[in-house]
Amino acid sequence: MGISDDVNDYNFSAAPKIGYFLNDRLLIGTSAGFTKSFSESESPGFDFKFTSNSYNISPFIRYYFPVKNYDVLQYFLQTEFDAAFSQINTFTNNIESIDKNNDYILSFGGGLNYFIHQNIALEGILQYRSLFSEDNNQHHIIYNIGLQFFLPPPSDVQSLDESNAINKGTWLIGMGASGGLFNIGDGNNISTSFMPSAAYFISNRFAVGSSFQLAFSDQNAIVNPEPFIRYYMGKNGASWQPFATAGFGTRFQFADKFSESSFFGLNATAGLGLDIFITSNVALEGIFRYNARQIEEEFTPKFLDFNIGFQFFLK
Repeated sequence: MGISDDVNDYNFSAAPKIGYFLNDRLLIGTSAGFTKSFSESESPGFDFKFTSNSYNISPFIRYYFPVKNYDVLQYFLQTEFDAAFSQINTFTNNIESIDKNNDYILSFGGGLNYFIHQNIALEGILQYRSLFSEDNNQHHIIYNIGLQFFLPPPSDVQSLDESNAINKGTWLIGMGASGGLFNIGDGNNISTSFMPSAAYFISNRFAVGSSFQLAFSDQNAIVNPEPFIRYYMGKNGASWQPFATAGFGTRFQFADKFSESSFFGLNATAGLGLDIFITSNVALEGIFRYNARQIEEEFTPKFLDFNIGFQFFLK
């Protein structure tokens, strides 16, 4: 949610994904997403409102190939079908326009899981995607890198020892990357983005770390390091662990001279969150944050956000 005297922005997005192993090699699952956006701007003689609602569902099938000599590496093939439906309503000085669109995406690809823990894997996947819409068809080659969590059956889950997860010597790890070649044959636009983060508990409950974003495309490159601190306030052994966090970093954009200009900016964040441990090493996390981003001398957007995801705690 954006904070401004002139412009009000709101965005909500949810995209859970789940799969189930029918046997030792075959995984079936689906993801479902919903996104709602709203923007409103008022100035003398001009009123503008924008609302957008989109839905999608993406069933997939994945097959793992047996690996005899190195069990921490697991190779797989995956196919996925995505159906997305959206509607955009725009009001300009009380004149409304409506735009509806249906998109369908068929994807094929392969990937690799590297298990850094019994239930946690670093995953990379390369896919060829064909997008079929009412307006045009596009073809992309994309890759994604992130962390996957494999939840064992309830009968195999051992008793939890959450007090160890936020003690001195634990690493808090996050990883994400995406990119590819988009609009093959027409635009051939290349982009990529890496977003790792790591924190280390220097004492019980207190972690120091940094996130780091490196992104580049045909027109510009962005380098965004952001150190942060985190302090947990829950009771020892409790599966619910509230925390406070704060970060301050810098943002550099190096742009092509024919596109937008280069700039140096500052980032500041502060927030509160809650980790709910579902195993001794994995927590479902919700975090509410205030963000300020100085992009140019006269342009400093401020916004509030709330995110839900998983965190991984490794010794």
